[in-house]
Amino acid sequence: MKKVLPKITVLGIILFFAITTVHAQTPQEIAEIGRASSVSLTMNNGSSGSGFFVLPDQIATAYHVVKGTSSGSISLGTQSDEEYPIIGITAIDKDNDLVILQILGVNGTPLAIGNSEAVKIQDQVFAVGTPLGLSPFEGTVTGGKIINLLHDRLLMDANISRGNSGGALLNLNGGVIGVVQGKVHDIEPGLGDLAQGLNIAVRSKYLIQLIEKTKKSPDLKPLSSEGVTGTHFTWGDHFYEFTLHNQRSETIRRPRFLVLFYDNENKLLCVDQFEEIIGSFGIYPGAAYRLRRMTFPPHHVGFYTYSPDGRSNEFILPSGHITSNMKTLVKKYEIRILDMGVLPPPLFPYGNLKSLKGITGGELTWSEDVSGVSKFLSSYTFSLQNQLNKTVDGVRCLVTFYDEKNNPINSDLFVRYHIGKIPAGKTVRVKEEVSLHSIKQLTKRVDFKILYYEIVNDVTE
Repeated sequence: MKKVLPKITVLGIILFFAITTVHAQTPQEIAEIGRASSVSLTMNNGSSGSGFFVLPDQIATAYHVVKGTSSGSISLGTQSDEEYPIIGITAIDKDNDLVILQILGVNGTPLAIGNSEAVKIQDQVFAVGTPLGLSPFEGTVTGGKIINLLHDRLLMDANISRGNSGGALLNLNGGVIGVVQGKVHDIEPGLGDLAQGLNIAVRSKYLIQLIEKTKKSPDLKPLSSEGVTGTHFTWGDHFYEFTLHNQRSETIRRPRFLVLFYDNENKLLCVDQFEEIIGSFGIYPGAAYRLRRMTFPPHHVGFYTYSPDGRSNEFILPSGHITSNMKTLVKKYEIRILDMGVLPPPLFPYGNLKSLKGITGGELTWSEDVSGVSKFLSSYTFSLQNQLNKTVDGVRCLVTFYDEKNNPINSDLFVRYHIGKIPAGKTVRVKEEVSLHSIKQLTKRVDFKILYYEIVNDVTE
């Protein structure tokens, strides 16, 4: 045993130094690690910035890079000229100017996240990004040192320019210790040119929290609510209805609304905030969805007290339901989309909403009453004609209702019911009920799209 112990001790010393030095990187190696995982962002409003992979299909960047935009893409720069679309936001921290974005069709290499709390003044750091947002500068690496430590930020002298925002700040181990936010005089414009060489990065401890959040409960949200509108507002007895029109390129789900009601003097009378769960498919691109909001009993309805002289204007939450008297006072409404989720492609399980040939729909007629409750329900019947020489089954039809100005009111999709077999050359009548009677009242034109059907056999019926 005495002869063995010295060998073990020597081996242990060698292993100790190997373990403690395995993470050491040369500046060149750190640069290549950072460049391989960094991206350049281009947004539809002209904004540009930098980012880096934190998951194979998700990148981190500065929130101000994407703020106010509705779409954008990334390019990998050092690896390919191909661009990949930004689907939406998976996690966001506006207070610390951080956001994590979902990217479509990409498989990147995430950077390791370092400990920003272990950073010391004069530690060497490397900033990776795309200065000025110009493609020739993608993957630019600048070196510098930490010159001061703030509670939630790191102050550095590594050279950066506009376009570097959102890029990774790496330590000597190649770990992300911060996310570049910008120059001090960009963040605090009042300093002007006095703050030269003073640049700020958000500590990585906040990024770690976002990454954990998106891993545990990913909740994909669009960059903005632009392209979703609320129209065709109508009152009912203890309810109101309106149409949501999705003009975006992706399917939306679980929109959250704020509906504001004003009187004839443009004074705010009441506010209704709620979230709507819209089927299993959401609202696909170009589609319209008409919804009803019951106002009795109240849910998340708040009211301003109202008096004819206008002196009373105190917000009350909650309060009663929207009464008939309140409806007479309301002269204007406003629908704001506060938040919503999106579904990544495939946008819709039946393709791109182009109508298939061979089956046609038409001849829609309305019924006057449905089970004596025409106030709430309407029934319509339409024809499906099989123009093929083969029997078809499983037809899926999209019926869209339009007003006199050709604006969509509602899209009704037949996916829950099998219409049944339609023999070659035959026509069948299909009956459907809609829960909102106002669709019938508003409709001036109907459009039919056949999204799917199956050929039963090759024998002519």
